[in-house]
This record gives sequence, structure tokens and C-alpha cells, in this order.
Amino acid sequence: MKFSGRDVWLITWSCSLCLISAMVVQQVVAYDPHVAADLRYSRDALLKQRSEIAVACDKKSAQIVQLEQDIDRLHAYMQDTDRALGNIDIALRGN
Repeated sequence: MKFSGRDVWLITWSCSLCLISAMVVQQVVAYDPHVAADLRYSRDALLKQRSEIAVACDKKSAQIVQLEQDIDRLHAYMQDTDRALGNIDIALRGN
């Protein structure tokens, strides 16, 4: 299904109108002091949660970096082992 330029404009305009309407409704509801207080409490809790999640992400990122370094080191050990095995195989074939 293809949309014409007019259809895309109409869809975009409709979505924008819905978004603006939702924002206005939220602002009207927020005028109630109890609702506003609850929203501020929820916002503060979400900010704290976001901060904790960011810290957890940073810790996991650091762990991933450490694990990648460990994997690189193990690959290097495996390459050294493969070279040593190859050298032994060459020496054995020489006899």
C-alpha cells in the first residue's frame, strides 16, 4: 500500500494533533494538587530508578570489557599453543 504525499502529511498532522491533545489533557489533570504531587513523586522515583539502571549498565559494560580482554588473552594463549604444536609436529616429521 502506497501513501501519497497528502496522505503522509495528513497522518503526520493527525499524530501531532493527538500528541498535543494528550499533553494538554495531562496538564489539565496535573492542576489537581494531589495528582501533581503524585506525578512529582512518580517522576522522582523514575529518575532514581533510571540512575540505578545507568549505574548497573556501566558496571555490566566494565564487566564486558574485562571479559573481552580475557577472551583476547585466551586466544593469544591458544595461538601460542598452536604454534608450539606446529613446531613439535615439524620437528617430529624431520626425524
